[in-house]
Amino acid sequence: MYVVEAKYDYQPVASTTGGDWQLSFAKGQLIVIDPQKGNWGWLWGSILVPPACDSETEGDSDTTQQQRHQLPAQVLEGYVPANYVRKHTPQDPQTDVPQTTGCRDEGDADKGVIDSVLATVYDLQFHQPERIPPILSPGLDSLVWPLSSPAEFLEKYYEKKAFCVLGAASRLAAITADFAQLDVLTLLTEVSEIVVWQKTCEGAMQHFYAPINVAEHCYNSGCTLYMTPSSVVNNKYILPLCRDIGFDFGALPRGGTEGGDIEIFACKGAHTTPWHFDGQDNFTLQLSGTKEWSFMPGVEMPMTNCQPTLHYRTKFYETTSVHQAYTSAPLSPTDFSKAQTVVLRPGSVLYVPAGWWHKVTAQSDTVGSLSINFSVHPATWLDLMTQNLVQYLWRYPHWRRKIVVKSPAEARQHFTNLFHELTTNELSGLSGEDFMPESLFVDGREEIFKADSSNTYNLDVEITINSRFRRNPLVVLTNTNTTAHHPLPVNGRPKIIPAEVDDTTPVLYHVTMGAGNSDLKPMMAVGIEVPRHLTPAVDYISQLLLHPSSTTTTTTTTTATTTTTTTTTVSSTPTQKVVSAGELMSLLLGDTQQHPQQQPQQQPQQQPQQ
Repeated sequence: MYVVEAKYDYQPVASTTGGDWQLSFAKGQLIVIDPQKGNWGWLWGSILVPPACDSETEGDSDTTQQQRHQLPAQVLEGYVPANYVRKHTPQDPQTDVPQTTGCRDEGDADKGVIDSVLATVYDLQFHQPERIPPILSPGLDSLVWPLSSPAEFLEKYYEKKAFCVLGAASRLAAITADFAQLDVLTLLTEVSEIVVWQKTCEGAMQHFYAPINVAEHCYNSGCTLYMTPSSVVNNKYILPLCRDIGFDFGALPRGGTEGGDIEIFACKGAHTTPWHFDGQDNFTLQLSGTKEWSFMPGVEMPMTNCQPTLHYRTKFYETTSVHQAYTSAPLSPTDFSKAQTVVLRPGSVLYVPAGWWHKVTAQSDTVGSLSINFSVHPATWLDLMTQNLVQYLWRYPHWRRKIVVKSPAEARQHFTNLFHELTTNELSGLSGEDFMPESLFVDGREEIFKADSSNTYNLDVEITINSRFRRNPLVVLTNTNTTAHHPLPVNGRPKIIPAEVDDTTPVLYHVTMGAGNSDLKPMMAVGIEVPRHLTPAVDYISQLLLHPSSTTTTTTTTTATTTTTTTTTVSSTPTQKVVSAGELMSLLLGDTQQHPQQQPQQQPQQQPQQ
């Protein structure tokens, strides 16, 4: 609920809303607005009307007169035209000055816009109320309306400034079906993970994972629930958002994430989450009830979260050491006067940049509070470098060897030798093209969603016998088929099994890169179907990756459903050699003759494909 003040006198008139349901009011009168009801241009409000009674009659007893004055006031409800009212700012009783949001605001509040150094706030029910805003849906467009485009948001606000759009529940029409029609108890049966947040006796915050029955009791007792939806719902909203922001391959699965996740917060009564900051950018959607957000800048581009009031002090000290490795900013809010405060009602959107301090209070009311966060945290350039280098160095036994210390001096000298070899030989020749091959980029490609909720992108690359390829030393070729492999020869070339005597079911291989993270999840995986009679050759070539001394490492794969030959080339050393599909088949088949259509001395006729 929030309060508005009438700018003009108003008497109901015939309209599409229905005159019988409209309120009449006088200029200056206060009206309570219910954000769960109403629509654009017409708010649903209530006013308090003094009891209507006849004038006092001579001879009435004192008791009768007293009963007349004790009649209850009448509450009238109905539609209120938005352009006849404005947001009401309560007065400070000590100074008779309007209370502020904690900072100097610049803008026209009567027109539903408040612009400060920390945030821009649009109140859509007062900002051009004749314009009907879009229903909230996947992607960035509806989240940042009424801005002209997502590009304006990215230029002015993303990672720079908070952005808030105060809406109405009607904007949630397309979202409620994905969140159990906003019924918390039903949500508990649909989500993939439930965490209960509660305060200790000392006031610190603690959390624990809970089954459905325990979570329901905690919710009814006033605790806050943190829930994670299914991967289907998560991908439906997170992937388009990441695409619109421009994360491209940075939003691909890595370390168990896909560029971000959805967090569902539910509480039945009043609850306050103390000051903290998150390591990811947050787009908050208020689904039911109201929440008060206070926020201000903190740490620029943080590596992780920071929760000073966390009950688990060891975890707080660990994150503190991480932050102090790159910033001297204080790890607790100090000057609260710099904070700005907004109250989100249903249908509202708030963007808070990563690293910004914020405190959130769910206001106690009859419907409780339910909100969701679209939290985006794509890969960084540091992730791109380290995850690929770690996977690349796996092939060197001296990097995989366990640490055994004979003496500090010997250990330092050994690592010095390893580091010298790394910088002078093992990393020589690597380029940006190796770290970012063409197949890594996904923007503009056809996106394919599978039944298991995973997403793939169609590379749409046609390969002919004359196509030329460059080796990429950072990729790994893996046979992901469940059947047994053909035995590999110790020396010499593999024997090609005739197709007519072998199974026609193709074998699935994957070319992966960037799996050097704690979850061993690759940053990229390209699936290739190989006719079964060619698997000995592909398996043989993949084994060459285990030997860094190899000088020639190329692979050829061919799809079974088309006549196109798909060729993938990799190398265990960072050479830049370019080979053709014809040369490659000659190598595999033992043919010493060059392909008649391909001259090895020629330069590539087209851009190399990865």
